[in-house]
Amino acid sequence: MRYRVASHPNTPATVLRQLARDSYVATVRVVASNANTFPETLEVLANHPDFTTRLEVVRNPNTPPCALAQIVLSTQNSGNTPNQTVDMLKSAFPGVHNDVLRSIAGNLRTPIEALEILARREFVSATPDSQAFMPPTTNNEIVRSQGEFNYNP
Repeated sequence: MRYRVASHPNTPATVLRQLARDSYVATVRVVASNANTFPETLEVLANHPDFTTRLEVVRNPNTPPCALAQIVLSTQNSGNTPNQTVDMLKSAFPGVHNDVLRSIAGNLRTPIEALEILARREFVSATPDSQAFMPPTTNNEIVRSQGEFNYNP
């Protein structure tokens, strides 16, 4: 029931703020994607361990620039490969980590400092591996995605 309330387009932001603390991750994801969610709530969800939730935060037009920068900074210490922890496995598919970063790079509200961090980082592999299931994703691909998304700042 809480999931359905969180996904409804008329749910007030005050209710969404409460649902952002729900124990069911699908409800939290829907709160992160709801256009009525307060920017302050999205800032809190930017720290959520579930990468899919963070992706929804990045895609939400209400997400403030500081939350986008916060997500970039939190991924800065993850090294050159996506984190393969239990939190990653909760996200449904392994490409979510780079999807978050691509979406941040493509968001017109992303602060220049965060874009500079993304431009200097390499996310999967420096050299192509012809045997790899997924092709390498480099900082060049992340930078090229800048401007793909048409958000109004």
